[in-house]
Amino acid sequence: MRSDKYIPVVWGIDRKYILQVFVVMHSILIHSKERYHFLILTADSIENDVKAYMDILKEKHHNFKVTIRMVNRTSFADAQIYNEHLSIAAYFRLLIPELVLEYDKCIYLDCDILVHGDLKELYTMEVGDDYLAGVKDCHILADNPYQIEHENILGLPSRDRYVNSGVLVMNLKKMREDNLIEKFRIQSIKENWYEDQDVLNVCCYPYIKILPLQYNLFHFYLGNDIEILYDFPYEKEEFEFNHNVPYILHMGGRYKPWLNEEYKGGAEWWKLAEAFNESEDYQFYKKECQKIKEENRIRVIIEKAAKSKNIVVWGYHKPGMILCDLLLECQLNNIVAIADNNQAEWGKAYRGISVMGLFSILKTYNSIFWLITCQLSYKEVMKQLADVGIDRNDMLCYVDETRRYDGMHLLALCEEAYERRIAKLAGRKFKKLR
Repeated sequence: MRSDKYIPVVWGIDRKYILQVFVVMHSILIHSKERYHFLILTADSIENDVKAYMDILKEKHHNFKVTIRMVNRTSFADAQIYNEHLSIAAYFRLLIPELVLEYDKCIYLDCDILVHGDLKELYTMEVGDDYLAGVKDCHILADNPYQIEHENILGLPSRDRYVNSGVLVMNLKKMREDNLIEKFRIQSIKENWYEDQDVLNVCCYPYIKILPLQYNLFHFYLGNDIEILYDFPYEKEEFEFNHNVPYILHMGGRYKPWLNEEYKGGAEWWKLAEAFNESEDYQFYKKECQKIKEENRIRVIIEKAAKSKNIVVWGYHKPGMILCDLLLECQLNNIVAIADNNQAEWGKAYRGISVMGLFSILKTYNSIFWLITCQLSYKEVMKQLADVGIDRNDMLCYVDETRRYDGMHLLALCEEAYERRIAKLAGRKFKKLR
């Protein structure tokens, strides 16, 4: 050990992100010999789960300790969540100054982070009289009507010092001295499009130290895609780092490696997560990723549909019609119906295929293979089918990539997956696959 002191690193989570936090810890400890005090802020009873993960991590590293700090679940009961991939736990970091009293400074990290450098370098950076240090958030810096309106709603004089809250060095002593937590509470019940991140930027402005880009690079911009950021207000020297392996990689937005292995950073994340491969969470996410991999493959759909006596496409809308076109192009003429819950659509037809309700279909046909094309409500449809006794193996979900995937999704994909996806979007997915 180089020092008798610990470097405090804090997370705010709910129960479903325990595995993710320990993967971040693992990435930190691989790259540093310093002693770390990992603190988890939560409103859930996770002591047993945390101990199990900690015991596994202790088999590989000895330079850390883990402490759980409980948060009152009602602390931010009136705060709003605007982004669906977040939970109220995102606001927990605002309580760090009063929950982590033994330190004057700490590092805060999101749980979708991978660390590639020694965090001592980040922790020992001088913050002076600033409340916190972070990296400018490129998405907020964009000079467009949406962000201008966002700035006006917050009442910020400028977004020139607006930082992403996923990686922060927090001056806890200064925050306590100036009673910032009370300011956080007041701002948290106002309109904050980016939740706690807005609260921090409003309440700490202009006392925010700007860190170089490599300390919080979104995975969208790895490798050659870093060029997208050249037009943003970063200093030229900020780009002088390994664009494939930044000091800290942030897998932001909805595009998480535990949801899809094909996202950038996915291979590395799963390699680190392998240390916890006997945990229920690891097994759950591994199965979910495998489902996505299998169910999104057109070839799998075609092969299973070809072996079925009767096919029903669920969803009388564009994705459903696209799938019908694809199946007919592949000379599959066993599509007996298009299912839809909207009674107003019953009796209509697409290319001679009747639109029907679930129970009418069940009365008319048997040995059905169900292809679900609902892009957002597919889980509800799967449950509806399961509730009437249909086996999970007799249904698959079809993703219409021309609708579901936006530009950020494509940027989040690793190079190989990106090339495959572009080929499909270019129309190659409509080729006969049998």
